[in-house]
Amino acid sequence: RARAVHLGGATAGRARGQALAMRPDQDEDAAVSDRLDAGPALEAMLARLGARAGRQAKPRPRGDHDLDPAMRPSAPLTPAAVLVPIIAHAQGPTVLFERRAPSLADHAGEICFPGGRFEDVDRTPEQAALRELEEELGLAPSLVRIVGLLDPYETRTGFRVFPVVGVIRPPILVHPDPVEVGGAFEVTLAHLLETATHLVSRVRAGEARRT
Repeated sequence: RARAVHLGGATAGRARGQALAMRPDQDEDAAVSDRLDAGPALEAMLARLGARAGRQAKPRPRGDHDLDPAMRPSAPLTPAAVLVPIIAHAQGPTVLFERRAPSLADHAGEICFPGGRFEDVDRTPEQAALRELEEELGLAPSLVRIVGLLDPYETRTGFRVFPVVGVIRPPILVHPDPVEVGGAFEVTLAHLLETATHLVSRVRAGEARRT
């Protein structure tokens, strides 16, 4: 297993790192939903997300084609899932991200959520996302309270990605897989939800790609 690392320090702007350390008496088999108090503001947001997910029997897939219809992928698409891990700090929730290892052949050094394509053992997006979380960051699935799913995202490279939202109670300790993961860090949820920090841009490279 990769060595355990504590995350800490600060990131640019209002984003900030958080020190992570699992309680030594953590019962990994206990139901997180029974012991997690995420705070009223976060709980209200999660309740809205859960209600929204329950109403959407067949959510509309989003994707690169939202900005450029020419980038709509051709069927069949490969199913994949990512976990959007919300860390329920008492001073305010954060979102946990990964930086992909610089040695990877594809998407090296990019920022992402833990996740990947479905394996034979995966029957649901939740199972796939939790398995990838454990493989990439060494966090047990029992630490995660699953809240719901966001709209699936279809990539121009042929994947249908299911974002699974889960809440984790701190402190935690991550064990990044050095083959896949180059680092991990947290950003405050408030910073991510601030519309002033959002930017949509289009960059043309030749005539084939827009971002």
